[in-house]
Amino acid sequence: MGKRKVSEAGSKRAASFKDELVKQARGGSQGSVLFGRREIEAEAHAVNRVSSLCLPLDKAMGGNYIGGAFYGGFPAGRITEVIGETSEGKSIIALQALAGTILAGGVAIYQETEHAWDHNWIDRLLKSYGIKKGIDELIILEPETIEEVMFNTDHWSNKAREVDPNKLVCVAWDSIAATMAKNEVDKDERHNYGPGQIGSQARALSVGLRKLQHNIKGTNTVFVMINQVRANIGVRFGEKTSTPGGRAPGFYASVLIQLTGEGKLYRNAAEKTEGKMSRVHAPIGVSVCAYLKKNKTAPPFRKAFFPIYWEGANLGVWDHRSWFGYLKDRKIIQNVTKQSLKLTDMSGAEYQFVGETGFLKLLKNPEVEQHIRNLVVMHDFKDASDGSGTVDEGIKIEDDDEVPVKAKKAKRLEPEDEEIQMPSFDED
Repeated sequence: MGKRKVSEAGSKRAASFKDELVKQARGGSQGSVLFGRREIEAEAHAVNRVSSLCLPLDKAMGGNYIGGAFYGGFPAGRITEVIGETSEGKSIIALQALAGTILAGGVAIYQETEHAWDHNWIDRLLKSYGIKKGIDELIILEPETIEEVMFNTDHWSNKAREVDPNKLVCVAWDSIAATMAKNEVDKDERHNYGPGQIGSQARALSVGLRKLQHNIKGTNTVFVMINQVRANIGVRFGEKTSTPGGRAPGFYASVLIQLTGEGKLYRNAAEKTEGKMSRVHAPIGVSVCAYLKKNKTAPPFRKAFFPIYWEGANLGVWDHRSWFGYLKDRKIIQNVTKQSLKLTDMSGAEYQFVGETGFLKLLKNPEVEQHIRNLVVMHDFKDASDGSGTVDEGIKIEDDDEVPVKAKKAKRLEPEDEEIQMPSFDED
């Protein structure tokens, strides 16, 4: 069948009808009027992203390529949910988002309802990323109910927009499972430790998220929710786990990240016992797989592997170590001899080093670090022309358009001699 031809007069009539419809709709309707990609692209330009300070995770969540630079991470104006088992880095990922917001000059708000964190550790984490004031840069709130969490998020987002419409705001909620609904803290229920009203938490979340999603759309507010995992007893088929708060958080979240532990990280330390020196394997972290179970801002079902450290000079996610695992799994880092390794960047320059320690020392050179960063970002897209690669060019933005605020580079301290055993990052 051939293409239908539209006359010039017909196209003019359609354009005038469209303009008249827009005028009437904006004057009498109570919603937004969108036609084609014009308003969609305008909205996309306004959407900013907050870096998780972990390049593989930022890349998995998606982002924009502007002026040759990659801006990825948690999407603003959207809701993100992070779920996982205990000690798999859920709270640390939320704190990384807050640190990325501070480095970008934004406002970071931490709503803690679990009352479990050591604030001194949070202070050390933020300072390890070059935030001099540490925890003093955070606004820490301790709400009692889900309704208070929603109100605080909406209130602080509006206050920031009154001061600066383009101000970046990140609100982290830790966690859904530990927060009660308002009817659970009433006088009659406060000291009742038995089963409460069935579904009260789910109903409060469903109403609160429905309103909050509408209020933060089109703003520079990033809302990160942390949720725990529960076992479904007696289930032989289907999902064997569920999350507290019903199914509403998963539906209202634009990005759903599921964290899975891949193994513990150990440091070989010397310890003197009974007058003799012996080697002790001390656990200092965990290797994590972040699975994008849902993503409405980029292609879903991607995975990112990275290490998380609880102690040492590099607390939280050690980004450079995640680069090594990323490049080695994709065989960009190749063996020259049994000990020597090499990689070739996009410009054709070849680098040789010995082991992971040599790779980390190589990245101390800012120019080399930038070349390898570009290699990590662009690797999956270099073969897209022949259909063998993954096409994800992000949102194309012209040079004249507004460029998002780029976060300051997080400076991490690199220990000179540190022997750490890491599991291999093998994807399924």
